Amino acid sequence: MLINGIEIDLAKLEKPLLLVSEDEELLFLRLIQPTLEHELIQCELALATRKSISLVRDFWLALYKGGEKLYINSEHALLYPIRLIIFELVTQAEYFKHLSKKSIGDESLSLIYAIILVQFVLR
Repeated sequence: MLINGIEIDLAKLEKPLLLVSEDEELLFLRLIQPTLEHELIQCELALATRKSISLVRDFWLALYKGGEKLYINSEHALLYPIRLIIFELVTQAEYFKHLSKKSIGDESLSLIYAIILVQFVLR
């Protein structure tokens, strides 16, 4: 898929920081595909690279599942220490907890919040 003039293969995203089921992984890919195809100019940082899309996936899963059901994959956390630090700082913030309560179980709203969070973090 061509995003901002760069070819990105969604099947080759970085490994997720959180333990994720195959169904959840497929759900994320099904949700993000049309979002990327519409090239949201307002969210160009969050959707510009494999790394940023991988961070969106981490936040999406945390928002979708809620904080209590999250398990960090320690093996992947060692591969991506900066991503882990960003993830932990954001998920411990009060605004994240508020967004999580509103979006738990809602895959579309969780994706919107995750994209916006990554956009702000990267700015």
